[in-house]
Amino acid sequence: MSAAATNGMAPLSSLTNSQREELHQSILEYMHRSGFEDAYEALKKDADMPDFSASTAPPKVVGLLEKKWTGTVRLQKKVIAYEQQIANLEAELKAAPTGRRAASQADWLPSNDPSRILEGHRKQVISVVFHPTFSVVATASEDCDVKVWDWQSGECEATLKGHTQSVKDVDFDAKGQFLATSSADTQIKLWDSNNQWRCTKTLAGHEHVVSAVRFLPGGAQLVSASRDETIRIWEASSGYCVRTIQGGAWIKCMSLAEDGQTLVTGGDDQVAKAWNLTSAQSKAECREHAHVVDAIALAPAAAYPALRQLGGMPASNQNAPGLFAASGDRDKTIIIWDTASGHPVKKLLGHDGWIRGLCWAPNGKFLLSCADDGKLKVWDLKQGGRCCRTVENPHDENGRSRFLTSMAWARAKVDAGPRPDGESATAVVPRINAVATTGSDTRICIWTP
Repeated sequence: MSAAATNGMAPLSSLTNSQREELHQSILEYMHRSGFEDAYEALKKDADMPDFSASTAPPKVVGLLEKKWTGTVRLQKKVIAYEQQIANLEAELKAAPTGRRAASQADWLPSNDPSRILEGHRKQVISVVFHPTFSVVATASEDCDVKVWDWQSGECEATLKGHTQSVKDVDFDAKGQFLATSSADTQIKLWDSNNQWRCTKTLAGHEHVVSAVRFLPGGAQLVSASRDETIRIWEASSGYCVRTIQGGAWIKCMSLAEDGQTLVTGGDDQVAKAWNLTSAQSKAECREHAHVVDAIALAPAAAYPALRQLGGMPASNQNAPGLFAASGDRDKTIIIWDTASGHPVKKLLGHDGWIRGLCWAPNGKFLLSCADDGKLKVWDLKQGGRCCRTVENPHDENGRSRFLTSMAWARAKVDAGPRPDGESATAVVPRINAVATTGSDTRICIWTP
């Protein structure tokens, strides 16, 4: 019987048996390596681990105690810094006029200079996604790595290795626990943020490059699109493919509606398509493009009134997710279209390169785009879709313009839920305004108000 039990002390109820064993092993390994032999032998006896040998300890516990300690110190410093930032921001908010404060949040748009630049990838960055709750982004790169960043501090929190070829896309589930990645190696991988970002599942079945991947609402299933001309739906828990839909072309990009019913895709057949995922049938096609469609994004419901006015449509109270989409092609053209009929609402011209990324402002007033011309453009939906702002060369490097490859707007914080550390989330969770762009310069640019 252990000393803890003899003295009437309760065991560590917050730890599982495996976690408790790993903790004891890491402490014993540290004591032995530090020369604390008396304490080492005493803990072996008290922990009832007479057969443990530090010289043959599992690799994962070697040096684990120091890693955890330094990690805790680093996090504590970040918490102190964030508390100071919060105090400063609260002071600024109290001093700012109410109208100006509301406008800065609701109508904010990226300006010329990014707030933060994230550096660490070794090759072109292809895709970026914001965590649904916390100040985290994940990025996919041609260097075969996935990186997880704290976009407020600029620190790289983790580098995920496992794919053997270029990583094409990344997506968080609605709770932010799991990250899905797709790759040119034909595989999809799931990574668990609650388990040190370990790869917990590999989904195999596609026969060529997996261009895009998205979690369906609830996180129990995923949808992927590939150069093998198929759309596949997967069960996240088992990794099984439960449905295969013939796409008819190399599918380069996709966007999923909030309710998981409508999926829009773009491909090398120069067609943007809308799919009903329940019936697995194509419901509309936009055939207005003259080249490969590389970017696509479904509009938020907040944009519907402006889009109906833009297209000369009658006003309507119908606000179901997935009614309108924007798609961009290699002919330098962006087309906003009706996903029920495929009819174009508006063509937007102004870029001088392939359209690589699209995202909608959550307030429904603007559409943002980025392209191979190295520019980020903002299109005002209430002003006839005119370009109201151009950010020149945000990924410019030493005077050399670089391609922009993708972009994303931070997800709205609707219900943060419980934090991973067990603390309760705040009752009122504000919307985050932040935009990220990726480029051929290997960097990620972050814009914030």
